[in-house]
Amino acid sequence: MLAAAFVAIMHQGPIYAVYTSVARPRMRAVSVSVALLGATATGQFGGPILIGSLNDALNARYGDEAIRYSFLVVMGCSVLAGLCYLAASVFLLKDMQRAQDA
Repeated sequence: MLAAAFVAIMHQGPIYAVYTSVARPRMRAVSVSVALLGATATGQFGGPILIGSLNDALNARYGDEAIRYSFLVVMGCSVLAGLCYLAASVFLLKDMQRAQDA
């Protein structure tokens, strides 16, 4: 559990560094706050609803194993998020330069 928790939050430092690097100096705290608000709202509100809905939908076919598949589907969202961050990295240097010039 400790290793899984460490890997699950390992991205936070670099991501918050990117948020502060691409934001103008007066907006850096707000950028991190909005990111934390979005992550918390998604994880605390949307996560349980999504897993419960998937579990209900998959229960007829998989029975007690439905919760396992529900979590696997939701874990796929992490892969999707990683791909989104990778796609966003194309614009990183340009955005950092723009933030420094402002």
